[in-house]
Amino acid sequence: MNKKTHGQIRINLDKPNQKWCTDFTYLFLKNGDMRYICTTIDLHDRSVVASITNRHITQRTGIRTAIGSSSKNAPLF
Repeated sequence: MNKKTHGQIRINLDKPNQKWCTDFTYLFLKNGDMRYICTTIDLHDRSVVASITNRHITQRTGIRTAIGSSSKNAPLF
């Protein structure tokens, strides 16, 4: 059994698509603009499952990333 520790949480990950994590990252561009990257990773091997860039940090961006993740890999719920 493949046990990995992320922070203080212990997770058993035997195969891909068991646990995903989503995060928003801020990018400051040279011209003063800002972009947000919403990325979903598979905690089994930390591979990127889906990533979307947007000008605004919105709930819709997170949902679009989740839908993109599920359409490529596993059921969303």
